[in-house]
Amino acid sequence: MRKILIFFTGVILFAILVIVFFVFQHVYNFSTRIVEDICIDQVFMKDEYNLINCANNKVLVQDASEWIVKDNNLYGIAMDDRDIYFLINTKNNSVTLIDSYLDFNDYLNKLGLPNYNMSNSEGMVHLLYGAGRDRIFPTEEGCCVPWRRR
Repeated sequence: MRKILIFFTGVILFAILVIVFFVFQHVYNFSTRIVEDICIDQVFMKDEYNLINCANNKVLVQDASEWIVKDNNLYGIAMDDRDIYFLINTKNNSVTLIDSYLDFNDYLNKLGLPNYNMSNSEGMVHLLYGAGRDRIFPTEEGCCVPWRRR
């Protein structure tokens, strides 16, 4: 009888450990595709999210905060030691980093893209919580669908 009790206690503890692991992994290891081969990936155990190449996990932009997907580009702001603005070509994953808001918007204008504006951007808060309004996010197939976390 004692062996059966020890066995079931072990099974229950193991099940609790597995459940805690999956909850922990979801909370502290968020990762999802943003557009094309660009994913956002949480730095383990930190409130920091990197934009990476989904295929090879190469970091494209560290600590991305907000972004806009437009045409074949993903651009926005990252919070490194200072604010840094980035533009990623979603077709070839080339990255341009600019450390001045004015220079960044000049660069966007030359490319025919709208100025960077946080009110038009998406971010981790929107992915995780919906931020109280419906959002449009690209899917892996390249088509866009409304999404709201409930």
